[in-house]
Amino acid sequence: MEKIDPKKLLEMFGGDKAIAQRFIDLFVKEIPGLKRQLQEATEKNQLDEIGLHAHTIKSQCRYIGLDKMAEKAANIEEITEKGGSNQLNVLIQSLIADLDENGFKVIF
Repeated sequence: MEKIDPKKLLEMFGGDKAIAQRFIDLFVKEIPGLKRQLQEATEKNQLDEIGLHAHTIKSQCRYIGLDKMAEKAANIEEITEKGGSNQLNVLIQSLIADLDENGFKVIF
């Protein structure tokens, strides 16, 4: 499970703990809805919607330094652009599990 690296996060935001914390708080607030939308699109096999939600999750993860999760989301997005594959559902479930397992708490 990937954790947020406080040192890396602070570097991304020029050492401003308040701004870094705002991004984490926003992520924590937004991610449940994004996961739900991704799951619903997956259940309906809506590749365009899966790609859209994966793209959003990718961006959100990169904003707070969760590069491995962002890469999973990028892989999902790429697969949807190519019309899907047998691995798509496995990748989606893996990303959702990673997001579920992470507490996203950072102590600066």
